[in-house]
Amino acid sequence: MKVLTFSIDNTHYALSIVSILQVIRERCVVDMPYDTTWFTGIIQYKDMMIPVLNLKQPLKDCSDESSDEHLRRTIVLEVNGHAVGSIGDVSGKNL
Repeated sequence: MKVLTFSIDNTHYALSIVSILQVIRERCVVDMPYDTTWFTGIIQYKDMMIPVLNLKQPLKDCSDESSDEHLRRTIVLEVNGHAVGSIGDVSGKNL
């Protein structure tokens, strides 16, 4: 199985490439008026607006360590037939 490895605040995770639509450089996320810690906002992806999730909360990683900006990417996934983005640091060997 091929996987994409990424990190959130120095904790490493992996996703099967089967569920990944694309890895893109981080884009400006439009804030939405929702008061949740896991919903970052939306971005335009191809001809759609897709939600971008902050996985720190669901993954219980609440540290304040900053990520390396040149590695930061938006990982666009297909979840139950819908495109969803998540922000993480993707190492150069995965790009």
